[in-house]
Amino acid sequence: MLSWLLLSTPVPRRRKAWALLIAIGVDTLRLILLPLFVAGLVSPYDDLLDIATATALLLVLGFRWGLLAGLLIELIPLVESFPTWTAVVLSVPTQRPEPAVTT
Repeated sequence: MLSWLLLSTPVPRRRKAWALLIAIGVDTLRLILLPLFVAGLVSPYDDLLDIATATALLLVLGFRWGLLAGLLIELIPLVESFPTWTAVVLSVPTQRPEPAVTT
């Protein structure tokens, strides 16, 4: 009955490429600045980064349950060092290009 909530519709390749650039950029930034994002030091900034990333990915990909799950995972202390955003974007299916019609 609610299976449509769990189905993930494919996105165009260009949108997925943009989302992947955003996700890889944020995950790389987090790894470079890992000492600053240790829980307790500037954790609110880490949370703001996660919310901004989820918003950007939401705008590019549309609503996905994986984005909500990724945001919840990123809010867990010490788990954020795993490249969650990249994994979420890679899990989104991509549309196959339409075959060219020859006449």
